[in-house]
Amino acid sequence: MNNIEIYNELKEKLKNNVSEKRYEHVMSVKKFAEDILNKHKINDKKIINGIRISVISHDLFRDIPDDKIIKKSLEYGIIPNTLEKNKPILLHGKISAEYLKNNYSIDNEVYKAIYFHTSGNVCFKTIGKILIISDTLEYNREFKGVEKLRKISFENLEKGFFNVIKNRINFAVKNDLPILKETYTLYNKLRGEQNV
Repeated sequence: MNNIEIYNELKEKLKNNVSEKRYEHVMSVKKFAEDILNKHKINDKKIINGIRISVISHDLFRDIPDDKIIKKSLEYGIIPNTLEKNKPILLHGKISAEYLKNNYSIDNEVYKAIYFHTSGNVCFKTIGKILIISDTLEYNREFKGVEKLRKISFENLEKGFFNVIKNRINFAVKNDLPILKETYTLYNKLRGEQNV
């Protein structure tokens, strides 16, 4: 099965698995990711195909009920931590990544981008960075500072990525939400690289 066939099959599965609103979100993530690729003149076919697959599949299991998401995670050998047991939706990226790994031949960078798209991860390369930026800043998102984050991301991918992660942490603190271990580990690493 080639990349176009995989993409079309995943797109169909997405349509059947998620709400209309979620589907619109994914299509907006796709558009934003394409714009990022164009702005940064990224024409590497591996990255382009990786982005297409990761975008269309990152929310495949986002709309399933909590009990089913826990069951599915266990089927894939993912043992939920305490935070994930209390908020099973945090598992949806991990399940999507495992689903792709078990059903298609995806490479490790795509797998990790999908697996960690909720938290981010220090292992992220270009595909993971573009996915998390696009998922956060897609054109249907409306929050204070979103336009500034979009501008930064279009100008400089690394600074955009850093600021998106920083924004996620600020949002969590402001709303008294837990900060995922992978997120603060990534932030600390990026902060050192940004020399702030």
